[in-house]
Amino acid sequence: MADYILGIESSCDDTSAAVIRDGYLLSNVIASQQVHKDFGGVVPELASRAHEQNIVPVVSTALERAGIKPSDLTAIAFTRGPGLLGSLLVGTSFAKALGIALNIPIVMVNHLQGHILAGFVRQEGKENRQPQFPYLCLLVSGGNSQIVKVNSPLDFEILGQTIDDAAGEAFDKCAKVMGLPYCDVRKFSIIDGLAANTISDIAQTPDRLMWFSTWNGISYYDGNSFHTFRDEADDLDLLSTNPFMSIYATAINNVWCITASRRLYAYETILCTFIPVGDIINKTYNIDLRVDKIYPIKQGNTWVTTQSGDYLIRINGLQREGNIPELIKVGQDGLRSGNVWHIRADKKKREWILTDKGTTIYHHQFSTPIPFKWVREVGDNIFLATQDGRLAVFDENNKLNMIPLPAGVTRINQLKNTGYQLLIATNLGIIIYNPRTFKTEIINVQSPGQPLAEVKNIYTDDFGMVWVFTDGMGVTLV
Repeated sequence: MADYILGIESSCDDTSAAVIRDGYLLSNVIASQQVHKDFGGVVPELASRAHEQNIVPVVSTALERAGIKPSDLTAIAFTRGPGLLGSLLVGTSFAKALGIALNIPIVMVNHLQGHILAGFVRQEGKENRQPQFPYLCLLVSGGNSQIVKVNSPLDFEILGQTIDDAAGEAFDKCAKVMGLPYCDVRKFSIIDGLAANTISDIAQTPDRLMWFSTWNGISYYDGNSFHTFRDEADDLDLLSTNPFMSIYATAINNVWCITASRRLYAYETILCTFIPVGDIINKTYNIDLRVDKIYPIKQGNTWVTTQSGDYLIRINGLQREGNIPELIKVGQDGLRSGNVWHIRADKKKREWILTDKGTTIYHHQFSTPIPFKWVREVGDNIFLATQDGRLAVFDENNKLNMIPLPAGVTRINQLKNTGYQLLIATNLGIIIYNPRTFKTEIINVQSPGQPLAEVKNIYTDDFGMVWVFTDGMGVTLV
């Protein structure tokens, strides 16, 4: 039976968690903290608070990427010191609580010994070269610099160490004196394993891996290294070309791919292979499919729009042989146009198709010539908006009702929501609509440094904060 060990590290300003199975690394997740940027170095109190926010999602992600549940863990290892007291306390308390809940042992780890023995962690598919005892280790970390003779995993002899600041502290102090910014900017290129330096698109799958499409294949980054997939010279020519234009993540962690020649492929992550979905569709309907956009839907279906605009393709799953796709021509099933603005599914699994000549619900009696461009689900209501300033609600009785907006609204640029309130980006600013009271409120985002009233984009973060973007300088926090 395999042993799964969860490691937790919170000694300074990074919240980290990793899962190891019998000595092999399965996942490694790191959450860095940008809160210290304005201070030119780590502020202990701010670091502790950030650890409290990060530790649950970091550990959850590490377990998810490792493909295990908390109940599969054999033990928990955590950093006991040295480090910042408040930061260590967060990791220690979490490890103890989780260990008690799961009734498994917890192991205290010396931060510096962890550095020294990190070379023994193995990764599947990699050349795992490990030092032989005894060996000499030069340890250069943020708060400690030492030369250590390592006789065994539990026998260390310090031969020398700094008597003043460690290397990491010296870097921080020198950078502050020189006026250099404190940041965590990491730049990747083909040298680091990326498929190519020219990146055309980026997407994140539900397992939180970051995927990149390039002009020479696709790559994903697992937090440690890049993994690249392309059609090699000795392969069976699965791909028409290695340059990719766009990628889209599916609900089951696969990736839809559009090549530079607008051909459609699906990359299946379990089998590590490209599926020529476009060729299958072409043979089925005797067409020459050239893809415009892809709309993966949470229920597992995928909509494909075409450059010609004559039809849409609806695919169930990854579209293998025997799984017939559906071709819907303009004028069929209420489809008013092939020029699609957006396709999405609501909680009731109704699939909305918004086009420049009207809106329809797939396999549903509802259809309207109003060219809604945005759709947003808030509670049990579906809100729709047009570019020219019209707002409507599709209620629980499947009826479309227009909502009056303040005088002067002539453009709507986006719909978002925070909780049950609808946020509308308009030419007058942000309009907040409360569906419970049916009232609207205008928030003017103009200021001496930002004189433009029209809101072009709204972003709501996980803390409920609303970030507003105009064509002016900067960003406004509402």
